[in-house]
Amino acid sequence: VAIMTNQGSACYARGEYRHAIQWNEQAGALGQDLAGDGYFLLGNLALVHAMLGHTVIAENLYTEALVLVKSAGDLRAESSVLGDMGLLHYDQGRYDSAYTLHQQALSLSRALGDHYAEGDDLINLGLALQALGQIDAAAASFQDAYCVAASIGNRQGMAYALGNQGR
Repeated sequence: VAIMTNQGSACYARGEYRHAIQWNEQAGALGQDLAGDGYFLLGNLALVHAMLGHTVIAENLYTEALVLVKSAGDLRAESSVLGDMGLLHYDQGRYDSAYTLHQQALSLSRALGDHYAEGDDLINLGLALQALGQIDAAAASFQDAYCVAASIGNRQGMAYALGNQGR
């Protein structure tokens, strides 16, 4: 199953989205029990469907993944799925719900002490705030993301936060 999801990821990276779906669906058929990292498989499928414009399917897959991780009590995975759902909503122009989802992901990342995810969540939150016209709050979120990235030596995160401040 892992090899199939890896093949799906490789196809996704090459822009071969339909093949990525096929690999991930085959993996799902073999691993009928989606315990463990099943949310990862659902997330992969959701991501590819979103890239193909199948946003309703993507939303349903993310929702299924969220139910799965909540029932497993996996807060790190829950934060990840919430962030991914937030990105989907942002791409659809649903900025209010994107903001809410990124806020939830940020709360979990902070509770877990996951500073890499916290920085990403702050940037995504800033983008949603910016889209909502809350420029000062967005700038503060980007500044917070920069500070978090700097505190852990994440130069890429620092650059991304600075780049978003100049939008």
